[in-house]
Amino acid sequence: MSTKPVTGNYRITCPIPGNDQTLQPITTNDIALNTHPRWVKESIFKNCSGLYDKLDVWRHDDGRYGGPRYPGNGVGFYIRFIGKNGPQVQMRVVDGVDKPLQFGESKTFDDIN
Repeated sequence: MSTKPVTGNYRITCPIPGNDQTLQPITTNDIALNTHPRWVKESIFKNCSGLYDKLDVWRHDDGRYGGPRYPGNGVGFYIRFIGKNGPQVQMRVVDGVDKPLQFGESKTFDDIN
């Protein structure tokens, strides 16, 4: 939760193996706080190679699972990998380019697992 409403956009960064097998960060386009999980998933599919049709995304913050109901109070997603075994890439949430996230006193980012 934040002491003032959360505003701005975010992006999701996924490390993808490069030509030399080191992980290169690939970032989605800006995503608005009220974007439906279907379009969050599509943005990941477009930018993070190897994940197309390999994950499902749904909101944690729709009120059914104990999360906040309104995007201004925060946004949460569950991501389920489908048909992928073993350790997965560690995706991160980062600020949007045009409209960075703005919070009150408690600004934290957690890994998306």
